[in-house]
Amino acid sequence: MLNHSKMLLQNLQDSFSAYINMTLYMTDQDGSPMTNMSGISPFVELLVYKQKLPFLSQLKKIIVEYPTITTCVVIDVMGCPVYSGVKGLLVPVIIDEKIISYIWCWAYIEEGVSDYVKAGIKLDELKEDWKYPIYQLPVLTNKQLQQKKEQLINMASICAELLKSKRELELLNVEEHLLNAVKATNVHYYQLLEIMKKNENLDYAGIASLTDETVKIKAFIGPLEDSIIGCSFIKAGTFFEDVSSCKSMKYWEYIGFDPRLSFLMINGIRTGCFFCYPILINNQVGAFLFGGKTIENRLSPYSIRRIGIVGSIVEMGMNNEWLKTRIDLHLMKLSILMEISKSVTTIKNVQDMLLLMTNIANSLVPSHFTSITTKFGSFEFLNVTNIINDMTIKEYCQNLHDQTFKTEKTNATYRKSSRILEKYETFMIECPIYIDDSLFGMISVSLLESIGFKEAEAYLNSLSSICGLALKPLLKKLKQKQIKSIEVEKEFIKSSPLMGLLTARELEVLRLIVRGRSNKEIGDELYISKHTVKNHISNILNKLEVNDRRQIIAAFYSLNYKNF
Repeated sequence: MLNHSKMLLQNLQDSFSAYINMTLYMTDQDGSPMTNMSGISPFVELLVYKQKLPFLSQLKKIIVEYPTITTCVVIDVMGCPVYSGVKGLLVPVIIDEKIISYIWCWAYIEEGVSDYVKAGIKLDELKEDWKYPIYQLPVLTNKQLQQKKEQLINMASICAELLKSKRELELLNVEEHLLNAVKATNVHYYQLLEIMKKNENLDYAGIASLTDETVKIKAFIGPLEDSIIGCSFIKAGTFFEDVSSCKSMKYWEYIGFDPRLSFLMINGIRTGCFFCYPILINNQVGAFLFGGKTIENRLSPYSIRRIGIVGSIVEMGMNNEWLKTRIDLHLMKLSILMEISKSVTTIKNVQDMLLLMTNIANSLVPSHFTSITTKFGSFEFLNVTNIINDMTIKEYCQNLHDQTFKTEKTNATYRKSSRILEKYETFMIECPIYIDDSLFGMISVSLLESIGFKEAEAYLNSLSSICGLALKPLLKKLKQKQIKSIEVEKEFIKSSPLMGLLTARELEVLRLIVRGRSNKEIGDELYISKHTVKNHISNILNKLEVNDRRQIIAAFYSLNYKNF
């Protein structure tokens, strides 16, 4: 297609050259050739091939003098010994308000100075090889000059359409490539930023994440990259807040130094125009695609539309990654449930059974705390984050016991299903445990995240069913016990097989794997690098003779409780 476009431009140039009877030539915005010369006159041949300065260097000097022209202008012909009065024409080809190439037209003599030029031709000091080519140049009246300008402007508009089509096709090819990468879940975001920055002539572009109202720059291409990548700031009072609230792309012009772009300001980066595209992950704003220009104050409507396409591609890629992570997590949790259904039959102690269930509930549904309240007034609870203190949890368990089991005596259908409620500035799920048709207790989980209620409910309902089946053989041993607070770090890993197999650090990593933490989260909590986390996980896999994180968790529950 690129060769085809060049051929079309060459044919167009040849046709216009013959039509206006002038030498024509096209270069890009930097002065590099795009076509071969058409209609080469003796004067142009002499000018191009017999000058001391390289011809293209002369053109680049002229371009520097006319950086922002918007229409056809008259230029001096550099290198001509009697160039005063010998002129050429320069026409910009503009796409999206930006010069992307030039049309050069040579050469003619201005009507008012033709006598002066002819007199110069007769001078003895004028070299003989210049006389005939200059004498052959046409003398243009003002009317004829205006006609040629209009013809060249018409040619420039046609060239713009051809080059725009070429650019659109190139972008479509790029977008097709990126979409295929998205489908293959192989999106390279730096590659996307590079393409967008180049195609839209941006000075910088980046991707930022949004977590708990904090924006963090994850990727950035532009000035002072090392200083900007990794910086974080509160979303409030920034352009990111505006975009997050409306969940749609926004664009600002004529900005300068603006406190809403503090992460750029503190690095001395001025912004002429700025855009921000919200990346919706599972229908919530989870990231941003942003960029802009430091000096120019505007982006064309075409650029904004294409940036929107790149934003949608980034969004598709991130949602694919999120979905893949969710599927892996779901499979891991199913493996936990399957392994637990095998392991619970070996547990003969009720307290250990309840402790196991609280641990599993937190693995399935990350929580501030997890508790099991029985009809005998006994409790087991796991305070994971300590955001809610132990005394408050104990009071909650006591109140839940009184409300649930006193009500059950008068309402046999009470709490046949789980319920979700707001409590302690978060959401809680309370799920009943039945042994046959008798209500035995309640599993309660204080959610870390206020999303995914249905999924969390489904896991807890499955767990409560397993718990009810496992407790049935132990009915005769069930009795009232005292309230007991479970110390996570001390009680979580209690089996001698695990303690004998793994080092102290590997046990800490295992504890966080079972909690559902990512490699990065494990590294942050233990103050070790992601590389070190990977090494520990590799050692755990080898020692437990399993292949992935799901099997690690399943093996943990199997080994941790097999002796009870």
